[in-house]
Amino acid sequence: MLWESSCLYDIVICNPPYMKVRKDSIEATAMKAYVYGQPNLYGLFMAKAVELLRDNGQYVFITPRSWTSGKYFTKVRSFLQKELNIKEIDLFSSRD
Repeated sequence: MLWESSCLYDIVICNPPYMKVRKDSIEATAMKAYVYGQPNLYGLFMAKAVELLRDNGQYVFITPRSWTSGKYFTKVRSFLQKELNIKEIDLFSSRD
């Protein structure tokens, strides 16, 4: 299971599942350090991928843009800002 992995990776490229999960779900419980309010599975994937990334690794995610400002992503966003050297974020103004 992803949250139990101890492997480290040089690059993570991911289009994670987008799905709200209950606060008491196995995923949210395993990743409780990143849960604030209503957890979404893709935010938990984003945080776990950073935990599994080697130093100087590359991190590429395709996600909704809600993580950039949504209050439920406060802990995930804080962790990403602290742990990653973000060089580029592409935000699309439309889903079209």
